[in-house]
Amino acid sequence: MKKLIFINLLLTLVATSAKADVQMFNVSSIEEGSSLEKTIPEMATQGEYFKALSSYYNSTGELKLADKLAAAKSAWALSNAHKARELWLEVLAYKALKGEERARTSLSLAILESQEGNYEEARATAERQAHELAPSELRAQFWLVIAESLKEQKAFSVAEGYYKKA
Repeated sequence: MKKLIFINLLLTLVATSAKADVQMFNVSSIEEGSSLEKTIPEMATQGEYFKALSSYYNSTGELKLADKLAAAKSAWALSNAHKARELWLEVLAYKALKGEERARTSLSLAILESQEGNYEEARATAERQAHELAPSELRAQFWLVIAESLKEQKAFSVAEGYYKKA
């Protein structure tokens, strides 16, 4: 059992740290009867993060914005912050991404930056997006990210104001 866990962990590390131009192994060849008709977002939604990320990097067809979002979420779920950040920044570069989808992507990036200890970047990302939103629960989540980042930076009185906004 320990050997199987170690192999799974090793495969996850290899797959998530591989560069986009490096062809990774085909997951479907490992698991007989795997569903090739599942989309990358479907795999990610079903918790098949490793398969989703592998499919993303092994894809020879045209990838959609939803595929890139699912790959970023999968990388984050597999604790590959570097790859998740890279993918989310690419997604945010799309001008077609608007509204709540853009806001949620920015929130994910802000939370990731906060988790990684990049409090200034987390705060800046959250502030940029929060000011574009109407008062809502989603905007309140941005205020919380800002407050938490300021708290970690020892700016307690300023953080208090953002906690109250939330």
